[in-house]
Amino acid sequence: MTFLLAGLLVLYLSDKKAFRITEVCLLPAFLILPAFFKLKTTEGLCFYAGLIIIGAAPLIEFLCGKLAPQLSRMKKAATDSGTAEDIVDNKKKWMLIKTGFAAALILALILFAAVLTLNSKINSMYRFTTEQQNTIEEQQRQIDALKEKVEKK
Repeated sequence: MTFLLAGLLVLYLSDKKAFRITEVCLLPAFLILPAFFKLKTTEGLCFYAGLIIIGAAPLIEFLCGKLAPQLSRMKKAATDSGTAEDIVDNKKKWMLIKTGFAAALILALILFAAVLTLNSKINSMYRFTTEQQNTIEEQQRQIDALKEKVEKK
């Protein structure tokens, strides 16, 4: 699959018209394949993600062509108007700082909840393992006691 992806990429870079024809011919197969094969491996998922990126390449190229003049004008206007420090006033800076702090606080809360969840899972696994070990030791003692009774008879 990876070789097919690489071949399609080379075909796209060399001849875009032939690539579009090939893409149209192979598109139904790539849409049907995941229905028959479970994509549980990272290789399969990466393959289909690559197909999506390659399929969207003409659209991305078209958008970049349309946005390039606007981006160059915006860049030129930013350099002409002065430094970046002049553009952002104190209120906007303070708002950005508060937003960043709120995002960091939310991330910290999510990470704290994840750590607590992981800790509880680890503790339950430890308890389960300890109980299993105790059960195994108790059963081994019972087996040894039964062996002794059989040997005495």
